[in-house]
Amino acid sequence: MSRASSKPRKKSTVATKLGGKQEAGIYISQNGLKELSKYKYSGGGYTPLDNVLNPFWVWGANFFPLWFAPNLITFIGLLFAMIPYFLFAYYQGTDTWGAQTDQDQPWWRWVNLFSAFALFVYQTMDAMDGKQARRTGSSSPLGQLFDHGCDALVTVFSTAVVCSAARFPEKWQPLAFTFSVQLPFFLAQWEEMHCHEFRSGIGFLGVTEAQFTVMALNIFVAFYGNNVMQETLFNVPFLGDITLATGCLYTQLFIGSMMTLEFLRNTFVKCVNKRQAFQQLIPINVLAIFSVLLLKTEAYEQEPRLIIFLVGLVFAYITSNMIVVSVCKMEFPVRRNLMLVCGIPIIYYYPKLILPFECFAVTTYLHFHSCVIHEITRYLNIKCFSIPYKKA
Repeated sequence: MSRASSKPRKKSTVATKLGGKQEAGIYISQNGLKELSKYKYSGGGYTPLDNVLNPFWVWGANFFPLWFAPNLITFIGLLFAMIPYFLFAYYQGTDTWGAQTDQDQPWWRWVNLFSAFALFVYQTMDAMDGKQARRTGSSSPLGQLFDHGCDALVTVFSTAVVCSAARFPEKWQPLAFTFSVQLPFFLAQWEEMHCHEFRSGIGFLGVTEAQFTVMALNIFVAFYGNNVMQETLFNVPFLGDITLATGCLYTQLFIGSMMTLEFLRNTFVKCVNKRQAFQQLIPINVLAIFSVLLLKTEAYEQEPRLIIFLVGLVFAYITSNMIVVSVCKMEFPVRRNLMLVCGIPIIYYYPKLILPFECFAVTTYLHFHSCVIHEITRYLNIKCFSIPYKKA
């Protein structure tokens, strides 16, 4: 995810220089396009691990040729991050998060090791894209939007990979883990909209630390199996037996809760329009209610992996909307986001509509992002996956 020095700090004047078109689009208004070119990124600083890895990211970025677009670097990393999800879904099925015998299967070790490698590739490419943008002089607001949009989508796939590797024993736990990861990321975008600073973590804990923790989990279960995650470590009153899996879950819930409270506190203290800020949280709260109700449905019993993916994708869609309106200084489309969220109850009564509604959600997600990219590239008179390059 975005680091403090990986995105442009200079005000973009691409549209002014190149005479970009200013017609309003489907998702970005004419005034939003004007604000887009004025956007100035302000990061919240590095974590200790970021400081350790930053020289490696700078070194790695120098291997890319000058004609290689920064967004293309991010996109390639995204493709790597998606593959493990489909590998686990293929081997474990969509109707389960795995079985005790998974660790004995020939695919178990290499899939987990590849998952760790794929996430490492993504976080490395995600950190190097901004370095490449500065090398090539191709920094633009599109890079900020594209980077954070990919981050929002990666949370969907990476949380599912954790659920597959840890095999949480209770059916509510994959959903709780998903929310504990995606809610703080949404609130980070929400905080940036009102406080004009993006923080990818708090204190010494950030995105990089979280990603390396997931990599460590995949490597651990690759060699020791997933059944070790179910061994009891100790007993806690009210919580019962704490296993490695539930220990990881409760730790993430604690960290996610602390980050959530910090983002809420900071935003409501600093924001000018508190009523507007509160209204922007309505779609997420409605999604949370509908998601909890899904746990008791036949649909969740039959296809837990698809349900968690659907909830995560809707979460990512709402987050992407927040990213766009934050950069373009537009009104957050509460109603439009609620329209997609309010379609979820259909699955309560018609479980067989899981796949059609999933396809609808994917189509909505792709339509939004393709239109936003088109509207921005048309206005700024640039391309998403290529940059002008002149030989010296």
